[in-house]
Amino acid sequence: MIKARLIWMLSILIAIGIAFFSGEEISVTLLLLVIIFPLLAIIFNKIFARRVETGIEIPVNTLSKGSEFELLIQVLKRKFPPLAPVVCIIRLNNTLTGESTEEEVLFALNSGPEMKIPIYVRSLYCGFLNLEIKDLLIYDIFGLSKVKIPTESNAEAFVLPDTFATNLSVATNLVKDVDADEYSQSKAGSDPSETFAIREYRPGDSLHRIHWKLSSKFDDILIKEASLPVNHSFLVLLETGFTGSTRPSSSIADALMEITLSICQQMAEEEINFTIAWRDDGKNDFFHMAIDNFDDLTGLIEKQLKVVFTKRETDSLNIMRETGALGEYQHLIYISQEEPNFISDFGSNTLFTGIICQEAKTGEEMIDNIDLIYCTPESYREELSELMI
Repeated sequence: MIKARLIWMLSILIAIGIAFFSGEEISVTLLLLVIIFPLLAIIFNKIFARRVETGIEIPVNTLSKGSEFELLIQVLKRKFPPLAPVVCIIRLNNTLTGESTEEEVLFALNSGPEMKIPIYVRSLYCGFLNLEIKDLLIYDIFGLSKVKIPTESNAEAFVLPDTFATNLSVATNLVKDVDADEYSQSKAGSDPSETFAIREYRPGDSLHRIHWKLSSKFDDILIKEASLPVNHSFLVLLETGFTGSTRPSSSIADALMEITLSICQQMAEEEINFTIAWRDDGKNDFFHMAIDNFDDLTGLIEKQLKVVFTKRETDSLNIMRETGALGEYQHLIYISQEEPNFISDFGSNTLFTGIICQEAKTGEEMIDNIDLIYCTPESYREELSELMI
């Protein structure tokens, strides 16, 4: 706009010079035209620009990460002269990663009552996108003045993560539960109502455990081993807080979400019932939901993509420990940017699998029933291709 005004002032000076030195009427007319036409354009622009209404639309609100998607800028006009140049600035906010970007679009208004201008953008990270028209500036045809049009138009979209397959195996150090309907496949117990295995007699075996029918058939003393009733209760806990000074980077937030949804998806496909939980934004209250089938998980994805990482005084594990909620689960899968504040307090009845996604550290640390797996945004697929829970 500054350049246009400088050109206009230079044009006026040239017209004045021509009029002064030539003295002809046509030169005076030229001077008046150079002054009056732009002034009229400025006045008309300020009058007609207020009659413009805008909106933003996303034809498909479920998007793929990294792929281009279409936005439509809608412009409604009431008797607006054509050819007016417009600058529209679109802001894209990803609430999951905290990332905010802007796209500038240039176009000219035509003479019709309505326009739809397509633009193409992409998001490199999964999450929940809020798209809004930050500024809409309508210029006169000479570019000398602009009118900012107030607008509250926005649209929403979900960018889905690229989930990956992981080979899950359920740990065998399970908790005995006499009321459970499931039995360990790898460890004998003391419940005679279910047979774990048949084996040969060893000194010290109780005579009550002899399988007399099979012993007579095979002419050897065979023992019937009892089964161990166990409780398989799984909790997948996504840490949405951070106690340090820096929130997770966009790549780490994206990785944490993909890890969480990939593990949940694999558990649902293998018909492993579990509970998923995370802390709500700005609160210590937990959102939790039992996942019994794949449909339950599908209905939860959009809510999970709206997660916001928030600075907190302590991590979710500490909150659950203080409330006693951790004792309800025998398998805990904890997904976080930061190492948990405590890990030594876990009893032998809980298998703790911690997946820590950071910028540099990789590897695995195992202490008794605690397994810490470190990965980066570049390596998590490889590090988690095999996972014991």
